[in-house]
Amino acid sequence: MATITPLVPQLSPKTPLHAPKLTCVKSLAASADLTSIPSNYTYSASPIEPAASDPEDSIPVIDFSLLTSGDPDQRSKIIQDLGKACKDWGFFMVINHGVSKSLMKAVIEASNDFFNLTEEEKQEFDGKHVMDPIRCGTSYNARLDKVFFWRDFLKVVVHPEFNFPDKPTGFSELALEYCKRTRELARELLKGVSKSLGLEECYIEKTLDLDSSLQIFVANLYPPCPQPELAMGMPPHSDHGLLSLLAQNEIGGLQLQHNGKWVNVNAIPNSFLVNTGDHLEILSNGKYKSILHRAVVNNKVTRISLAIANGPSLDTIVSPAPELVNNESHQTQATYIPMKYKEYLEFQQSNVLDGKSCLDRVKLTLVKSLAESGGLTSIPSDYAYSTNSIQPAASDPEEHSIPVIDFSMLTSGDLDQRSKMIQDLGRACEDWGGFMLINHGVPESLVKAVMESCKEFFNLTEEEKREFEGKHVFDPIKCGTSLHGRQDKVLVWRDFLKVIVHPEFRFPHKPAGFSELALEFCQKTRKLVRELLKGISENLGFEECYIEKTLDLDSGFQLFAANLYPPCPQPELTIGIPPHSDHGLLTILGQNEIGGLQVQHNEKWVDVNILPNSFFINTGDHLEILSNGKYKSLVHQAVVNNKATRISLAIANGPSLDTIVGPAAELVNNESHPAAYIPMKFKEYLELQQSNPLGSKTSLDRVRV
Repeated sequence: MATITPLVPQLSPKTPLHAPKLTCVKSLAASADLTSIPSNYTYSASPIEPAASDPEDSIPVIDFSLLTSGDPDQRSKIIQDLGKACKDWGFFMVINHGVSKSLMKAVIEASNDFFNLTEEEKQEFDGKHVMDPIRCGTSYNARLDKVFFWRDFLKVVVHPEFNFPDKPTGFSELALEYCKRTRELARELLKGVSKSLGLEECYIEKTLDLDSSLQIFVANLYPPCPQPELAMGMPPHSDHGLLSLLAQNEIGGLQLQHNGKWVNVNAIPNSFLVNTGDHLEILSNGKYKSILHRAVVNNKVTRISLAIANGPSLDTIVSPAPELVNNESHQTQATYIPMKYKEYLEFQQSNVLDGKSCLDRVKLTLVKSLAESGGLTSIPSDYAYSTNSIQPAASDPEEHSIPVIDFSMLTSGDLDQRSKMIQDLGRACEDWGGFMLINHGVPESLVKAVMESCKEFFNLTEEEKREFEGKHVFDPIKCGTSLHGRQDKVLVWRDFLKVIVHPEFRFPHKPAGFSELALEFCQKTRKLVRELLKGISENLGFEECYIEKTLDLDSGFQLFAANLYPPCPQPELTIGIPPHSDHGLLTILGQNEIGGLQVQHNEKWVDVNILPNSFFINTGDHLEILSNGKYKSLVHQAVVNNKATRISLAIANGPSLDTIVGPAAELVNNESHPAAYIPMKFKEYLELQQSNPLGSKTSLDRVRV
């Protein structure tokens, strides 16, 4: 019943022409001279995966007549099967559903007649806004789609108020009957779904106000495509709402993702194909997953599908059912943010269709929320870090005594004191790549105030913090979790706020006063770093202002990063930040009174017990590059604990973004000391490091000769 197909279509070596303008695909496909698709219909691809024939890949079949049977045992068994299908697949076929074959066929034929109307006739039903009751068009969201899809569509809101095109004759009457019957079918299925979740039979019906439910009629036309291996009918996506019921003419093309593989859906004659939607996943608190599915095309015949999406009422705020959260039967936290269905729908329909990107927006993804949920006794599996990587710290404090630099002596008018401190600074950079800085002149009260404001920021609601999410490496303000958010293969036990504060200062406007404190703190730490770099310049045998001038520190890049590490029920299984080195020159780190920083020294991990009112300073990759390897950037990591929240504040200081950093010419001798690193613009290095998985010195290794 199910066969495995490639994850994405295979690309052809042919180079297609570019379409002069967007038109409906039906007209494009009907062009007599069309032998290749326009380039703006070319969908990206990856290698083909082998087919699988494992019988466990059989798609579930639900006999609707047994669900409505008067036999309690039959009904109980089919409810169990329904729940298993929702949990394991998010998809099933419904047979014996009571909707006549003749009605299904008539609606499909009427849909075909609609698509056969002239383009001028169909323009009457164009629609502009996502909530317009009737919309006819092509692709998905043609205004935003970078790649167009080989599909024309008609979308009509048919409930709670019935709307429909008045052409072709009789279409509206057929659709009214069809939508009424499928709505009744969906409500009966949802009664069974409610029971399978351990809820009352009418729970979903009442809670989500299905008397005023949104129902959308969607007809899709996929004409023959001259290069089906290049195009896509609909990209991988999940549906909004609760259940979508799909029927089609006798031409296949629906594929769904199961256990990481794409499965062809070969429909049983006169059956409905039913998939779970995002709001059933939300209501069930993730027990039932909305399914990723897509539509592929062929080069021989036209496929028509009818998708009837059934959701809550538009004004319903959908959230995990309280009965499924934190009680005797369900020791789990709510993992989705409540959101009005109308707002979710507008968001999804107004953006590019992309997997489960909309559902990800309402997931409670921050570690703080996870840690504070009641009953959390173990970490989710996607936070389980390789235990081989979490090694015990070295325990001999004498052997691993971290250098201490007294900043007041570095800026002292006593030349002997300054000279001695510059030697100590150089030795710390060369032997350790890090040191503790005391008597640095930044008021303790300011450090504490900034730390307290960081805590207040992390205490904002997820909705408030969402304003500062950011997506790109160079977005000036980014708030999130882990390293790169939910796309990390293994998540780390950290929430963060990253802000670019120089050469231009930006900052969140919440909480009150945070921005002003951060501005003062960043100005003082920037001056501190420039003084340290003067000492480092001298230690390397340069003029005092060599680094300052060569790397354009007047326009130097400064990044403010606040990190939150909440208590973790299994700290031995996860990590706050994995081993890595920092970009830039010097990073200044402060923290509340909770430890967790470890540095690598002589191939052992050393706990950093920061002295009161001191900063820990570590060298970055670009100081290693500039010194041609004399100073090594420090590999460090953050571990977590099960008792108290740790907050750290890291201020990264680098060259200007446009500076090309390579080994200092004065330190390079082609015979005895050849250049060990390839020159690279700092901005490009930063993009490379921040866009890839964090791992020791993986980015630095890319520029080694």
